[in-house]
Amino acid sequence: MVQLFADFGLATVFLKMMKTTKTIRMTEIIVEKTATLYVRNQRSYFGWCARCEAETRMITPYIAAQIKGVSTEEIYNRIETEQIHFEEINEGILLVCLSSLLS
Repeated sequence: MVQLFADFGLATVFLKMMKTTKTIRMTEIIVEKTATLYVRNQRSYFGWCARCEAETRMITPYIAAQIKGVSTEEIYNRIETEQIHFEEINEGILLVCLSSLLS
């Protein structure tokens, strides 16, 4: 049957057009992700954050780095630039305010 249409120029052009047209469908998928943070009591303490002016959970810089997925050096840099609140307790132990870390 295609050979029959090959004799007619207009039908041949129509068949070629049918073969070359494509329908493109795009689907957009949006994924929302929520996370739950669990902090064990052995490694966190409740303390007063002077900058938050509230009692809040305080954690070590090491745990703060694990939560944010950065190095401890990055946590210390954020402390120096006052992006994260901290308190220094007895014997020079540094604790980071969890509220400021997550905001």
